[in-house]
Amino acid sequence: MAFHPSFEFESAYLNAGRDTIIPGLKKLSRTCKEHGTLVFGQLFHAGRAVRYTHDGSKPLIYSPSDIPDDRYRVVPRPMPNEMVWEVIDSYAKAAVRLAEADLDGVEILASMGYLIAQFLNPATNRREDEFGGSFENRLRFLRETNYTN
Repeated sequence: MAFHPSFEFESAYLNAGRDTIIPGLKKLSRTCKEHGTLVFGQLFHAGRAVRYTHDGSKPLIYSPSDIPDDRYRVVPRPMPNEMVWEVIDSYAKAAVRLAEADLDGVEILASMGYLIAQFLNPATNRREDEFGGSFENRLRFLRETNYTN
């Protein structure tokens, strides 16, 4: 599920960034639980791993650095530091919404070359702030995301 305005252009995804998702997910969760099924929500941000929006336009995308995506050849904008912290906070707020919808758990997708993996990878993270450089700094985005959740 999407959860932050920097990844809201993709309408194919559920959006846990707004309270309006809670009633529908609550109904889904209740229905699944009536049949003994657990329901988990998966939060992710694609970062630079985006090609186009459904209307064919190129979206404004953000990643740790302006390294083009290997598959889609899209050149992202480096995510400003204040946006990094905002995205981290948005993970937590989205997780709260999923809990309010009575989901049984939340998975934070940190693989597949998406945003968290982009922060971890020195080839896609050329930042010179507290989120780049050393492995410890590149790990900070994931650590802070998990800590706030």
